[in-house]
Amino acid sequence: MPETTPACPLALAEDSEPIMPPPVTVPVYAAGPGMADTALMILEAAAWHRYEDGNCNVTYRSPDGSVTAEFGPESERYHRRGPLWEVKYTNPDPYAKNSRSWTATFGDDVPAEAIGAFLATLTDPAGLETDRWN
Repeated sequence: MPETTPACPLALAEDSEPIMPPPVTVPVYAAGPGMADTALMILEAAAWHRYEDGNCNVTYRSPDGSVTAEFGPESERYHRRGPLWEVKYTNPDPYAKNSRSWTATFGDDVPAEAIGAFLATLTDPAGLETDRWN
């Protein structure tokens, strides 16, 4: 039987690097949850106050105290099959005739990048004009 030699491994030229295939991409809405820090960094950069409970739950409060954003993977709410994220605005004036308070919730499959985009809009220092719908 003739003797065989192992195939020679491919050698790269000294000045070349291996070519990597491009990363697989999907639309943001189909990307899955990602890393919570992607969204939380938006609040950190906006100088919101951070609170932690020692159980991985993190709450940020806006500088004026009217908005809270909670990432609660160990919260009672989440364990009752509630949302993983909860963002709330409450008018700090208890006597306001039109408080326009609201709550936004996000489940555990919402991409952190989408939540981050929502939070970036809330923390935009330019704000919004009140008559923008006219």
